[in-house]
Amino acid sequence: MVCTNCGREFKDDGHKNCPACRKNRRDWHFRNREKELKRMSDWAKKNPEKAQQKNRRRRAKKLNVPHDDWSRYEIYARDLGVCQICGLPVYNDDLAPNQIHAEYDHRVPLSKGGSDTADNVWLTHRFCNQHKHDKWLHEVDVEFCRREVKKQIKIFTKNLMKL
Repeated sequence: MVCTNCGREFKDDGHKNCPACRKNRRDWHFRNREKELKRMSDWAKKNPEKAQQKNRRRRAKKLNVPHDDWSRYEIYARDLGVCQICGLPVYNDDLAPNQIHAEYDHRVPLSKGGSDTADNVWLTHRFCNQHKHDKWLHEVDVEFCRREVKKQIKIFTKNLMKL
């Protein structure tokens, strides 16, 4: 195989650059660590959906589970803006407090062999997701979630009326 960087031939090892060019690139990244971290942080801020997909892909690969690229907007629309744990509306608004904000949870947790596919992801409140953690749905006290989220929604709507 021919290196795409320097043109030298090397044994095909699944990379497109020869070992010498890969070492030079690693050394450059090590010397310019702060600059690279800033560049990557700026990219993630400009491309939040792509950055999240990249992190999900990395995590699925690490756990050796199936993965497909799914969009938060697709899941929100599919679930009609309703928490799939407590059944109350999810607020995707910056004014909403953190506990009733939208989060995306795996029905079957990745830690228990679930896949990172759109079929295994559902819309939840942050509170419900944190309460569920890595448990199965039948292990969660859904009524407790519903009561707590109702309190948060009541406070939120009351404060919203004051604006």
